[in-house]
Amino acid sequence: MTPKQEQELNEKLKNQQFLPAWMRDFHEQKDVFKSFSQWFREALKNHRAKSDMDCLTDALDGLGWVDIHIFMVDYFLYWMATQGYHLQKWNPKCGTYDIHETIAKRRKQELEDLHALISQRKNKIETP
Repeated sequence: MTPKQEQELNEKLKNQQFLPAWMRDFHEQKDVFKSFSQWFREALKNHRAKSDMDCLTDALDGLGWVDIHIFMVDYFLYWMATQGYHLQKWNPKCGTYDIHETIAKRRKQELEDLHALISQRKNKIETP
């Protein structure tokens, strides 16, 4: 790699061009990894993720969305970008879920859970 190529690569890495444009914002990244973390925990609970990957699922079971986020964005995807790879949307003929819908559903559920918790605590305070 020439010094000019290295400089160009470093500039692209600095600007997070290895991520989709909508995911370069930290808050968008948080939503992705919160949604992934929720899906993963449900998969573990329902044993959908348990198969030949038992050691992986057991190792990831104690990690929160922050740990997964830091590892994936700050280390893995960054490193993969240095090797010439980037995250790309996949469009199989069978279709896929819409990540923005998935995030919206998780946010809605999160707000509903928070509302229920606040209402529950409020009722405890008001009830002598």
